[in-house]
Amino acid sequence: MAATVAAPAEMKREVRQQRAKMSLRRKRALAPLQQQQVNGLYVHSSPPRVVQMNPSTIRQWLRGGDLERLEQVVLEGHGHRLVGEYSPEPRVRAFLKTVPDYMARIELVHDAASRGDLEELQAQLQEAGGFRRLAQSKDAAGLGLAHKAVLADDERMLRWLLDAHPAAAGVKDREGRTALHYCSGCADPRETWSLLEAAGADVGAVDSAGHTAAFYMQHPEQAPARPSHSAANDASQARKLTTGKEAVSLFNHPPMSGKGIAYAGPENSE
Repeated sequence: MAATVAAPAEMKREVRQQRAKMSLRRKRALAPLQQQQVNGLYVHSSPPRVVQMNPSTIRQWLRGGDLERLEQVVLEGHGHRLVGEYSPEPRVRAFLKTVPDYMARIELVHDAASRGDLEELQAQLQEAGGFRRLAQSKDAAGLGLAHKAVLADDERMLRWLLDAHPAAAGVKDREGRTALHYCSGCADPRETWSLLEAAGADVGAVDSAGHTAAFYMQHPEQAPARPSHSAANDASQARKLTTGKEAVSLFNHPPMSGKGIAYAGPENSE
């Protein structure tokens, strides 16, 4: 009788041991994929989360009054998708009225950055009015202002931008890359890296290829292709011709405060 009772208990122990061994093997196999070396230290990282935003998702946000996500659509360079839309929420309707002006300001800011005109960039950002997150915007090609300063190797512009708007360092392009991922192409990559890191850029951010910015610093021959201004212009033209039916993929973006834009009150919503 004792033997018949002990057998199931022994089997349970064996099953637990096998599961423990399988779990250990799985962790060892995944470790190289989950860790990247940054400045001699290994940090946990994972590929950027992608949010698919198709027309039905955007309509859901419009109905639900999700101002933060709707503003992010504009900041990502897809404000045209909101033009002509309607929401039952008064504050969202007020925001929708500002979208064309928001898009125009984004275009002016990025045009100044693309031309390397720091004085014009400063003037546009200082006169942003209620568009408080303008410095975190992207152009139609998905590039942020910090990306453009790094790609142009314009240290003067980058220093001013990060000093006045440090959140710009956290903006990611459509491949999940911050400006840090493009440092290896600069004349002084270590200095550019230091500026961005001091501003709060995420050194552990992983792009769509599964690499951190540190990987490209250590392997500059594998650095991502540097987007050109002509590519941004081509994307801008494509945006103007779009039918608005395509899905939009957004990588993780910096945390939103919910105070990014000064919305008109309900009395001005119609």
